[in-house]
Amino acid sequence: MCGIIGMISKKQQAVAPYLIQGLERLAYRGYDASGIATITQGQIKLQKAAGKISVLSQLLSQDPNQGSCGIAHTRWATHGAANDQNAHPHQAGPIALVHNGIVENYASLKNTLENKGASFLSQTDSEVVAQLLFSLDQGDVIQALKKTIPQLQGAFALAIIHQDHPEQMVVASYGQPVVLGESPEGYFIASDRFAIAPYCQHITYLEDGDIAQINSDGWQIFDLAFQAVSREAKLMQTDALAMDKGPYRHYMQKEIFEQEQALAQTIKHWQAQYLNQPEFETILARSKYIRIIACGTSYHAGLVAKYWLEDWANCPCEVEVASEYIYRKSVMPQDALFIAISQSGETIDTIKALRQAKAQGYKTMVICNVAHSTITQIADLVLLTQAGQEIGVASTKAFTTQLAALYMISAKLASLCDTSLELDAEFIDPLYQAVPMISQCLQLKDQIAALANHFHQKSHALFLGRGPYFPIAQEAALKMKEISYIHAEAYPAGELKHGPLALIDEDMPVIVVAPNNALLDKLISNMQEVAARGGEFYIFTEASVANRLDDIGEAIVLPNLNAKIAPLLYMIPLQLLSYYSAVVKGTDVDQPRNLAKSVTVE
Repeated sequence: MCGIIGMISKKQQAVAPYLIQGLERLAYRGYDASGIATITQGQIKLQKAAGKISVLSQLLSQDPNQGSCGIAHTRWATHGAANDQNAHPHQAGPIALVHNGIVENYASLKNTLENKGASFLSQTDSEVVAQLLFSLDQGDVIQALKKTIPQLQGAFALAIIHQDHPEQMVVASYGQPVVLGESPEGYFIASDRFAIAPYCQHITYLEDGDIAQINSDGWQIFDLAFQAVSREAKLMQTDALAMDKGPYRHYMQKEIFEQEQALAQTIKHWQAQYLNQPEFETILARSKYIRIIACGTSYHAGLVAKYWLEDWANCPCEVEVASEYIYRKSVMPQDALFIAISQSGETIDTIKALRQAKAQGYKTMVICNVAHSTITQIADLVLLTQAGQEIGVASTKAFTTQLAALYMISAKLASLCDTSLELDAEFIDPLYQAVPMISQCLQLKDQIAALANHFHQKSHALFLGRGPYFPIAQEAALKMKEISYIHAEAYPAGELKHGPLALIDEDMPVIVVAPNNALLDKLISNMQEVAARGGEFYIFTEASVANRLDDIGEAIVLPNLNAKIAPLLYMIPLQLLSYYSAVVKGTDVDQPRNLAKSVTVE
């Protein structure tokens, strides 16, 4: 889940400023520690520090690094504490490297190396790779890497420099992404195109198993068999304005307010590219069963889609957490469609699940926000959302556009099953109507900001919903946990009497998603059960419902909504609730503790 970047200058200028800026753009991948290593006057110069990248920047301002070939790393800790000692890069003799991923057999390798006299300075699996390379080094990094890689188990990306080769860098991609780019200033490598977007117009993705040797004249790429290969250069496509917060205090706040545009772009893109695509129609028409696999926020989007698929298209659907799916025996009919959802396209659990389904012969479909990501190279059909770059760790606009994508898949399948349904009139027109309603929901921000003050001293919260609003409650609880550090749980409202009522007291705020639908009467009865036990209510509902609540609690009133699109819109004010609660508590909204956005390790 870490971020790596490297640069070789064409002009012998210092690469440190470029690497630091790249790390800042990679910070969503981890921010426990960071470091830089360059070849300076024939020696490895290593500088690293625990904490945010600003700590490393301060270190470099006190001791400038003038090397013209270097690598850098921002860390999400897996093996070993988040301290200076465990920060990357790691050095062994004349070799320094940065690593993203996990080496699963590091302990046995470390034991073997220690028996041969190696001395370790950190608790990381990454230093084992550096020591192993050093033990095999005979002056040719590529040859040492060829002997090292077969000994490593896991998924990893590596960038390596050697002080005896001051104008050379070697990178390897094994189950983790690496992108190469060229600019007038030099040659770059990174784990994400976004890191090098300010410099490179074209980028080249390494394929799984590729090794690249980069120097001041260009690069050469080798495949799994160590045969020289060429990989296509692609035009950089990224949002140059994504790093600009504009008038907003945090990226998460900015991204919440970008959802109207993101939703409109996603609907338009899908209408133009997918909904009438023959392959898309054929795959859906042949699907008699759907399994959705995802993690975190994407998993909650899949749970909402289960209701749509079974209600509108009469299609059985199961939704499963990817990390559980890959380690159990699963049974699916042969006419099943396997849908994987990932914002980044680099979520390792989801990638593994997709590969497993593909190997079992199932038709596979991916919903992703990042073109050319790892997951998009695997599936039979790739469907891209148009959320734009999302920098805040807590996902917002990606969730909204994933819901829109799943909505359109459900609607298309319904229209294929019942040809009397008019896709546009029945489904797409209401979805377009949701676009301006996002702005109406965002107008609740002042009320919700005031409401968030009630959560300042709270340690726990309970979220309730029924039907497709239960997964919306789950997503709202996740947001509250992620950025405000309030322990939040979600339950189907009807389950309260089966245990959760024991938690209710004056210190447990209860947040209810209460749309105007067929379950409203039962939901109000559930709320009365809680109110009778002293529960403190905050009810997200519609204007047509507010007068039925009998002053049970504080109502946050949304506009009256079309039932089809309502789940999508209810999440907007709930995102605001988690955001303003975090602001009141003074937490790090965009980079919450212990988390990273792109989860590339198990």
